[in-house]
Amino acid sequence: MNIRSGLWPLYMLTVASPFFAFSLLNVAGKPVGRPDWIGVYLIVAIFFFRWCLRKTDLKSINAIGRAALFLLAAATISMTTPLLSGKMALIKSAISPYAQYILMFLLFIILSNYRATLFEIKTFIRIWLLTAVVVAVYAIYQVFARKYGLPFDHLTFSTSVFGAHSRGGTFEDFTRPSSFLPEPTYLAAYIIPPIIIASLLLMSPVGRGLVFKPAVLAAILLCLLSALILSFSMAGYAFFLFVLAIFFLRTGTFKIAVLSIKTHKKIAAGMVAGLLMILFFPGLNLSGAIVERMRGEIAPIIQMDIESVQTKSAGVRLLALWVTLNVGIEHPLIGVGLGNIGAYSDRYVPAWYTYREELSSPHNAYVQAFAEMGLLGFFASIFLFITALRTINSAMKQSRPDSLSWLLLNIFWYVIFFDLIRGISGSPMHEIPRWFDLAVAGMILNNLGSLAQALDKPGAAPEKMRCGTRARYTNNKEHFE
Repeated sequence: MNIRSGLWPLYMLTVASPFFAFSLLNVAGKPVGRPDWIGVYLIVAIFFFRWCLRKTDLKSINAIGRAALFLLAAATISMTTPLLSGKMALIKSAISPYAQYILMFLLFIILSNYRATLFEIKTFIRIWLLTAVVVAVYAIYQVFARKYGLPFDHLTFSTSVFGAHSRGGTFEDFTRPSSFLPEPTYLAAYIIPPIIIASLLLMSPVGRGLVFKPAVLAAILLCLLSALILSFSMAGYAFFLFVLAIFFLRTGTFKIAVLSIKTHKKIAAGMVAGLLMILFFPGLNLSGAIVERMRGEIAPIIQMDIESVQTKSAGVRLLALWVTLNVGIEHPLIGVGLGNIGAYSDRYVPAWYTYREELSSPHNAYVQAFAEMGLLGFFASIFLFITALRTINSAMKQSRPDSLSWLLLNIFWYVIFFDLIRGISGSPMHEIPRWFDLAVAGMILNNLGSLAQALDKPGAAPEKMRCGTRARYTNNKEHFE
């Protein structure tokens, strides 16, 4: 693939990712043409077209690709259960998610084998960050629009499963924003990877001028962090703080953070002031809403107040998790088949549960993988992320900590780590964002040598590679000062 025939669908997929709740058409009440899936189809179709013309091929499948193949094999084996049942409804339910697993595997293999240039990677990061800013700005606007009755306080979704619109839950007169996504929780999950990217770029001397100047990066980071706080997602808060804790525990990262704050005292002070203003803005009462929700969600669970638990988000999710776990225990080897938890879950729903929400989705990617694909799928799901983290970490040990290669690897180590822990309270394993992250990480891993050569190329102009910094090249390694 090249920039004219293959890279623009990647950029399109990056832009389309937060708009998956919308579709271009509705046929018989069903959404057709989700923007993110159109991007996936284009990437796969263009690759096969060029492959047929013998203008591109697959050079290799690395360790992450083999782990992805293991997961695809587990999904394939799980198809045995609905096929042996002879029930057409179970077979139909399994076909769509199985096709998605195949497409996600192809997406990973194609992108990880793409020969990216430094310019293309920089462009990709810029597009990702700017798209996230658009999502974050609208989320911030939504908070005030819903508070003061301004126009466009919500959007009508064309994907029927998400209903006509999403206005978010209200706590202490604070209404949670969802931006272009269907739920505030989805907003938090989408915003965190760009926060990781912007933070590490700003903290690293190598990355401060790679895509944007430090002041612009700081403004982007403040905007994204504000949207995360306003999303009011307990799971999002917990996962972000956990990633932050791991960041400070890893060797040398705390020192880098302190040095970065000392270098940009004004930027750091401005960001802290901005976040405090968002948190304690008088008209929003966000701090009071956090206290009310913590009391309303956690207290009934601790007190085992059954009637209250079944109407709370945390209570419903825990019950769905318990029901799905029982389905998996009943079919531990190869599971019940993809998309078929609902056909087996009714027998485990307690009699006292009368709430309208179905319990067919556990909101846990690994428990869902266990129920649908058995122990094989459960271990394959975790093994995929562990393999990615180990592979990236191994490559980082072979790169200099002050190099661009190390910075890019470090960024995607944290992005993949977030995808790993987000699975505890996340969507199924075949969702696009986590495979998109894995594919881009694989692409960077397979292009480390070419990136180093590009930086060491005689006559290369530093100002064309980075904005706002000077570069020097020594011993065939990239190093910036």
